[in-house]
Amino acid sequence: MLVADDELWIRERIINSIKWAKIGITITGQASDGEEALMLYKELKPDIVITDIRMPVISGIEFISALRDTGINSKVIVISGYSEFDYAQKALRLGVFDYVLKPVENSELVEVVKKCIRQIEADAYINKIFEESKIRQTVTEHLENLSDSRKRNIVEKAISFIAENYHRPISLTDVAGHVMLNAAYFSKLFKDSTGGTFINYLTQYRISMAVELMKDPSLKIYEIASSVGYENVQYFTKVFKSVKGVSPYIYKEKI
Repeated sequence: MLVADDELWIRERIINSIKWAKIGITITGQASDGEEALMLYKELKPDIVITDIRMPVISGIEFISALRDTGINSKVIVISGYSEFDYAQKALRLGVFDYVLKPVENSELVEVVKKCIRQIEADAYINKIFEESKIRQTVTEHLENLSDSRKRNIVEKAISFIAENYHRPISLTDVAGHVMLNAAYFSKLFKDSTGGTFINYLTQYRISMAVELMKDPSLKIYEIASSVGYENVQYFTKVFKSVKGVSPYIYKEKI
């Protein structure tokens, strides 16, 4: 958060009398006039700006107008001793998040900033959903351009890679890189082709290999777990039970 006010005591009260860290806020800078505020804003790109309306060099209104041209969509909270309607109207037209009149109580300011944080989080969630939707659309379009034989070849190559490397830590990204595809593209292609996710296939393959190793009575469960890519035997036990319905110890005894 960036704080801009030409009165030092107000800036210090806002910055120092409130425990901002408790609500996840870090003060990245402070400015004594609109020009300095604009310079810091471009450098720091804060999520939230608290600014006065009346400041020297360039006013708060001019500052807000200028920062909107930067393309950084920060939330702006205006604190002003001026209650004239035209100030509030101009600020609202510039898309400020809230307009608070001085003197403002700490508790009131904290609540406004909390509300601002919730809005930022909501905006971020919406943007994430939008980006994921765009990615899914791009993936679908990309896959539609692949021939069936090309898709089959990619999946077969991926399955061979899993068979050769299941005993060590491998991820979706590793396999996608091996077949020279973006991870998102590969994930959808693999699921469309096999009917299941990559992680489900890898898990099923590892457990089937573990079952084969259990036929050797000399092997301990922790040795089997390590041999199929699970260094943590407790996690292996949990995964094995989720697939086979019983723990590997019980399963091994029945073989």
